[in-house]
Amino acid sequence: MTRLFYIFTLFNPLFLSAVDLSLQEVLQTAEQNSPFIEAKMLQMQASGFQAEQAGLWGNPQLQAELGGIQQNDIGGFAYSFRVLQPIAFPGKLSARMEFQKFNQHIDSLDLLDRRQWVAFNVVTGAYSMNTAAELLHYFAARLERFKTLRIAIAARPSVSPEIQAQKLIVENALRNAERDFLNIQKETEIARERLSLYIGDQAAMTITTPYFATPALIEKQEIQSKTMAQNILLQRLTAQVNQTHAQSRLLKREAYPDLNFIAYFDKDTGPFLEHRFGAGLSAPLPVFNRNQYAIKAAAAYTESLEKEKRFAEDTLRRDFNMLYREYLTARAMLEKFPLSERDRLSAKIKSLTRELIKGRITILSFSDMEQRSHDTIMSSFTAQLTYVTAVARLYSLAGDAARLPEVLRAQ
Repeated sequence: MTRLFYIFTLFNPLFLSAVDLSLQEVLQTAEQNSPFIEAKMLQMQASGFQAEQAGLWGNPQLQAELGGIQQNDIGGFAYSFRVLQPIAFPGKLSARMEFQKFNQHIDSLDLLDRRQWVAFNVVTGAYSMNTAAELLHYFAARLERFKTLRIAIAARPSVSPEIQAQKLIVENALRNAERDFLNIQKETEIARERLSLYIGDQAAMTITTPYFATPALIEKQEIQSKTMAQNILLQRLTAQVNQTHAQSRLLKREAYPDLNFIAYFDKDTGPFLEHRFGAGLSAPLPVFNRNQYAIKAAAAYTESLEKEKRFAEDTLRRDFNMLYREYLTARAMLEKFPLSERDRLSAKIKSLTRELIKGRITILSFSDMEQRSHDTIMSSFTAQLTYVTAVARLYSLAGDAARLPEVLRAQ
């Protein structure tokens, strides 16, 4: 069974013209208008430009000189032109590009991580806000009930100790109900503010969120396989390991010097007309510095990342088992505290409130019944929110939080 909650329509004077959005539509809006995501997209774009820059040839250098010649009272001019073109060692430019492109790949994983973060907070934030709105309505009704009881009890003669005790019990219950109502008002505003970071002002919108009675079981093997394959932290560590391998290949090529192609043309118009021209190659000799220690450092760093990745895999398996256990418990709580209990218990409390006013039940019996029913109703609210959070954490760990609206709708 699925029940839909609508946020703030009862408390928003603009609700008649409010736009009703699904979780998927809200999430799309949040991603499209998020500076947090846009910033990382620009960083990824910058990494791509840096990779392209790393593959460019060096610019040629042009040198031109003009001078005079004086010999035995005979003068003239001397011209000189030189062109130098750096030529990278074969494979060095592609190795530089390969190394830089891993930065772009890591930025793309960071972008995915940010989208996961936004999806998790939008989905759980929407449920928190909807639940807070429902609780606000419930606590308002509970507060009015105790106010009605106070009026009814106050009309009774306060001579007997029994009546005095009844008044004291109702007064304390009313004070506690006012405290709870103020707290839930605060929580409602906090939930609204948290979600506004991602979707802005919600005054002209409502969000439809599916709630659950007996959701379909998320199979452990399937979600565990997806987690080990798609977890963003593991993907990032894998990319870093591959990048260090690319760095080692680059450092080995960097040990070989680049060549410089030189072409020149000289002309003297002094006493003797001369022309000189030619071409050649120059290169530093890799005698003392062959990047040997840098290569060893890269190899050690690669090994450290591989060990860190193995530890991360073990940690991920542990975290998954813990989260899946929490998910199973949250799912079981939905069966223990179904949504139907709210309406049934609320109707029962209303009926017994009338009986108390008529004097057919004692105040102690009513207080005990009301408090126990209240605890059960609160547990039903908590069970829904706990279940959504458990599912959201499970899919976030699997790197698939963007599918949460679809997953929750299918439950």
